[in-house]
Amino acid sequence: MRLIVIAGIPGSGKTTIVKECCKGHDYAFVGNNEESCKLLEDDCKDYDFYPFKSPCARVRQFKYRLDLMEAKHPKVLISEPPGNCMEISSPMLNPIYINDRARIEIGPLMTAIDTNKLLEEGLSKRTTEGLRTWNMVDESDVIVLTFSEDISDEVRNNLRSIIAKINPDAKVLFFPDEKGTITECIFGNMGYYRPLNN
Repeated sequence: MRLIVIAGIPGSGKTTIVKECCKGHDYAFVGNNEESCKLLEDDCKDYDFYPFKSPCARVRQFKYRLDLMEAKHPKVLISEPPGNCMEISSPMLNPIYINDRARIEIGPLMTAIDTNKLLEEGLSKRTTEGLRTWNMVDESDVIVLTFSEDISDEVRNNLRSIIAKINPDAKVLFFPDEKGTITECIFGNMGYYRPLNN
């Protein structure tokens, strides 16, 4: 089974990315709420959601849901991180990377960011939401900038530069324009490239 984690502040477009980029593929989904799952129920093989939002339960809850879904044999499992704390997902992925690589292929850690919010607020560690976004950018393999249809190439290049100052290795993609490339990141051979670095 291939595992994809897609993080992001609520409302950043995670479920929309999955719905648009995964249509017609064999995948299962674990979301943070029932509403996200309902949006995907006609498209995915199976779905589930994290019932608890407690940050302290993140790693155990993630592993438990992963094991439940793996038993249903999806080709790809796409998961939001459980909980609403500082959105650090690598502590959930690294134990799988160490112990379960023989049976689980970890795809890129992805983060969805609302382009309009990024343009308005920038990336700053001075607010709680800014720190959450900063942390997600810092640890991600792929950054997907959503709601980006109306921005110019100059603005896109500027956003790439801002993100590169935090994480020069991250692949920055714009949704929906680069939908095909996002699909390839999810279902192709790209892997989790930063295990145990932090």
